[in-house]
Amino acid sequence: MSGVVEQFSAVAELVTGPMLLVTPDGVVLAANTPALRALGDGAGAQAARPLVGARLEELLECDGQAEGARPELPCADGLREMLRACAASPGPVPMRIPLRASNGTPVHEWTGNRAAGPEEAAVCLKAVFSTPAAQLRRLYGLTSSLASATSLRDVTAAVHRQVPGVVGAREALLALHIDRLVPVLERHDRRHAPAPPWADLDTPEGVEELDRFVGRARAEGRLPYALPLHGYEGESLGVLQLALSAHPDADSLAHIESMSQLVTQAVARAGLFEHEHRLAQRLQVNLLPDLADLPGLTVAARYAPGSDQVAVGGDWYDLFPLAGGRVGMAIGDVAGHGLTEATEMAQLRSALRAIALDRGCAPGQVLAKLNDYVCTYLPGRTATACFLSYDPAAGTLHYANAGHMPPVLVDPEGRPRLLEGRSMLLGIPGAPEPGQHEEEVAPGATMLLYTDGLIERRDECLDDGLEFLTGITADTHLLAPDMLCRLLVDSHAEADWPDDRALMVVRFGQERAGRAPAQRAAGRSGTSRPARAGTGAPAGG
Repeated sequence: MSGVVEQFSAVAELVTGPMLLVTPDGVVLAANTPALRALGDGAGAQAARPLVGARLEELLECDGQAEGARPELPCADGLREMLRACAASPGPVPMRIPLRASNGTPVHEWTGNRAAGPEEAAVCLKAVFSTPAAQLRRLYGLTSSLASATSLRDVTAAVHRQVPGVVGAREALLALHIDRLVPVLERHDRRHAPAPPWADLDTPEGVEELDRFVGRARAEGRLPYALPLHGYEGESLGVLQLALSAHPDADSLAHIESMSQLVTQAVARAGLFEHEHRLAQRLQVNLLPDLADLPGLTVAARYAPGSDQVAVGGDWYDLFPLAGGRVGMAIGDVAGHGLTEATEMAQLRSALRAIALDRGCAPGQVLAKLNDYVCTYLPGRTATACFLSYDPAAGTLHYANAGHMPPVLVDPEGRPRLLEGRSMLLGIPGAPEPGQHEEEVAPGATMLLYTDGLIERRDECLDDGLEFLTGITADTHLLAPDMLCRLLVDSHAEADWPDDRALMVVRFGQERAGRAPAQRAAGRSGTSRPARAGTGAPAGG
C-alpha cells in the first residue's frame, strides 16, 4: 500500500481543499494539510497521529444509530458500503459523509475516486467544498426554506432539518412561547398545539422537553448552546437550543448568530401570520348567523375556507322566520375572497332579511330588490344568491335563484334532483326580476344549499361535481343533517378544495330527536364556538 500512499502524498499537498486516502474499510491511510486542519487538531505531524490510522466512522458527526440521528446520514456499515462501491468504480463517486471538523462544523460533501496499485486498492476522498463555502451554501438553503415558511410548523420543520448542517450541530430544538406567538382569542378556543420538533415553553411538558434535550447533549459529550429569540419589541419568543460538537470559535460564532437572526425573524413572522389568520377566522364566524331554532325543521351548516385563499370570503347562508309561520332560507356568494368580500357578504345577508320582511314572501321580488341594493350601494360588485320561502302548513317551497348553484332536494326515498331555474346574477343594472318557482316538499325530504366551492375541484368541471354531490346525497340521505355536513365538508383534506365553501342542510317535517349541537367548520386551524343550546344548527367557530 506504500506506493499508493506515496502517489497520494505527492499530489494531495498541491490541493487547497481537504483530501484523505482511506481503505475500503474506512481506515485513514494519509491526509493532506487542509484535511489535518479541518478534521484534526491542527496542522503538521502532531495532528497526523490522531487522524492517520483512525477509522472514518470514528470521525462521523452522526453515526446514524443514536437516538434522534438524522436518517439521511450514513451509519458505519453504510459508510463501508459506500467506500467499497467507490473502490470498485472506474469514475468519481459523490458522497455525503459528515466528518466532524475540529471547529465543530462538519465537512459533508466529498467525491471519491478509486486509487489502485498493482495488487492493492484504496479510495481518495476530496472535499467538494471548503468548510466556509459549505456553511454558506447551507445557510442559503436555510434562508430559502424560512422565507417560504408561513406557519410555525413550517419554520420548526426547516430548523430541525437544516440548522444542524448549517452550524455543525448534532441536533437542534426550537422551544417557543406559543401563547405569546399565537394568543388565544376567546376562553373556549383551543390552544395552538405544538408538535415535534418544537417544545412549548408555556407548558411543563415543553420545559421538560428542553431539559431532556440539554441532558442528552451533555451525556453524549456535546456542548448545549442556547440562542435566545426576541420579538420586534424585545419580548422573548423562545430559544433555539443546539447540541454542538465543540465550543465555537469567533468565526463559527458569527455564523451561528447570523443563522439565529434568520430563525428569529421567521418565527416572529409565522407567529404574526397565524395570529392574524385566527383573527380573520373569528371575523368570518361572527359574520355568519346563528341559525334560528324553528319547529318542524332540523338544520345544520358549515363554512370552511379554501386552501388557496385567506380565511375569510364572501360565502354565506341564512335561515330565519317570516310572517305567517313561513321560513326564509338563503345561500349566497360574493365574488372574490378577502376582508372586503366578507363585509359585503354581511351587508347582503342583512339586506336580504330586511327586504324579505318588508316584501312578504315573494322570492323573485326579494332578489330583485337585493339586486337594486347591490347596484346602488356596491357598484361594480357581483354576487349570487338563492332565496327560498317554506310554508310548513302547506308543505310548499317557493324559491328564486340569481345565478347561484341549484339547490339539491332529496325526497324521503333518497331520490335527489336539482331545483333548476337560475336567473341573472346580482349586480347587473336593469336585470329582469328572477323567475319564481314552486315545489311540494314531503315530510322527511332533505335539501342542500351550497356554494360552488363545495363541488369545485381541481381539474374537474362543475358538472362532475354536481354529479358527485347528487350521488353521495342519494346514498347518505338518511344521515342527520349535521352528519351530512361533516361528511361533505369536515372529512375532506383542505388541500383538495381551492375555493371556500358553505353548506346548509335542511330536513323537513321531522321532530329533532336529541338535537346534538353542531359546529361550523371555521377554518384550517379548526377553531369553533359552541352552538346555541337546543338547536341543531351550528353557531360556528
